[in-house]
Amino acid sequence: MTISYTHLSHTAGYVGGLTRLLFLWKGSLWKEIIPDFCLFFGLYACLSVMYRLVLCEFEDRKIQYELFCVYCEKFSKTIPISFLLGFYVTQVVARWWAQFMALPWPDTLARYLAVYMPGTDEVSRNYRRTIVRWVNLGNVMALRLVSYKVMCRFPSYDHLVSSGLATARERLHLDKLNDLVEDR
Repeated sequence: MTISYTHLSHTAGYVGGLTRLLFLWKGSLWKEIIPDFCLFFGLYACLSVMYRLVLCEFEDRKIQYELFCVYCEKFSKTIPISFLLGFYVTQVVARWWAQFMALPWPDTLARYLAVYMPGTDEVSRNYRRTIVRWVNLGNVMALRLVSYKVMCRFPSYDHLVSSGLATARERLHLDKLNDLVEDR
């Protein structure tokens, strides 16, 4: 679901504005990390208090605890965390880039049309404009299925016609296609 925060960005200010936006952000990384951070910090605080206050009276237990810490530290070096973190970041960036490259870009097609369908007369221009309009219409119709904001902007075929992405004749064809799909 697409959520717009542009109405909040102009009031962000220089001091604390970005931090406020991060905590308002519904998909914020901070909101995902804070529970794990609090759990880790709480466990660390409990172990630290236990070591400094409780185990100071029992010297043999304190030595056992220190030996356990050395044992855990020895195994922490077997898997290099920097390698795993680098691998993870590479995977995340690769997935993001694949999604970005999967987006259709109508301007690339428009440039190709200008090169491969030359002409300055009215017919050539109308052909190019119609093809680019169809590509934009297909883009918007596909995005209506995934994005809430696009669906709110174009809730029906009438809105596509009123925005100029579709003609009234094309709207009739789309209605016929919908009827055929519903009959199946």
